[in-house]
Amino acid sequence: MRIDRAIFIESTLSNIEMKKYLTDFDLILPSIRRGHLLNLYFSYPTIKEVVIVDGVFDQQPSITHKEILWLISRGIKVVGIGSMGALRAFELRKVGMLGFGWVYEQFLNHYVDGDDEVAVSYDPRDPSNSKTLAIINFRKTALEHNELQSYLSIIKNIHFKQRTWETLSTYLGSDILAKFRKLYVDIKKEDVLNYFSNEIEPKFSPTIKFIPNIYFNSAQQMYSYKSVLKFIRDRLEQINAAECLTNLSCKGDYLNICKFLAIPPDYIGRIASVLDKYSGVIPNKDKIKPFIMKVKVELNLDSIQAIHDYFNKNEIPMSQVKKIFENLTKLFDYFLCTLN
Repeated sequence: MRIDRAIFIESTLSNIEMKKYLTDFDLILPSIRRGHLLNLYFSYPTIKEVVIVDGVFDQQPSITHKEILWLISRGIKVVGIGSMGALRAFELRKVGMLGFGWVYEQFLNHYVDGDDEVAVSYDPRDPSNSKTLAIINFRKTALEHNELQSYLSIIKNIHFKQRTWETLSTYLGSDILAKFRKLYVDIKKEDVLNYFSNEIEPKFSPTIKFIPNIYFNSAQQMYSYKSVLKFIRDRLEQINAAECLTNLSCKGDYLNICKFLAIPPDYIGRIASVLDKYSGVIPNKDKIKPFIMKVKVELNLDSIQAIHDYFNKNEIPMSQVKKIFENLTKLFDYFLCTLN
């Protein structure tokens, strides 16, 4: 399937509102989060442009600068508008990411800083109609109507998850509230509409040299390998069995890994040679969760029952589910870090 441009947008503009600006080769995706750009590239390696509008802030890991830089270094244009995109564009403006719009210019000119300026909360079932109110929109409104400037500090002090018209009614007089509602400028939305309706083509000339780190190498390999379990099997195969331990304190745990991976039980020595290095270490949940998701997709474990059936079929106690996934994550992480 050919995709030339991906647009990460969820709460700022609805899919229906975006539809008239799309071509057959555009792909609409929800708020961007960590790992999305890697997954996008390996799913659509011929993609030419990515437009970032909305992104997650506190409920899930945010998109990293490394992912954006990596995409830019591969010659893919990345544009930020309106929300998270405008903030990331400001932060990465000197290394190739492009920004557009009034919100971006506020960051660029240091009139505002921080993700709380553009952050909103919303119901994912109806993002554009359930969202709370971004402080940046009130700034634009007050800029055009100076008599409202003095109320900005009151509005900003309300947490973005509670910043609704109903909440504002308890802090502002009815006349002021009515004026804000009448004059309210959704500048985040306007920036997006201006970008797409005017078919703006920012000049793109990447000049960066991408320098990966361990986290990025791990994430990149996670999304690039079609089978993470095959990767682990192949790397275990390369370990010299003659150099492995024969007296194993965790033989039962390692045998369960052999069963899960469908490899011979004599691999337990090779498994031990890796996992003993991680003795007492519990992988970070930010590593375990994407790994588990990858394995579930790979093995079609799309329900609790499917997991139960897989463990029963391989004669692995269900009590070992957590331990299995922790140990597999350790193996995967170790082999990624020791790739030649």
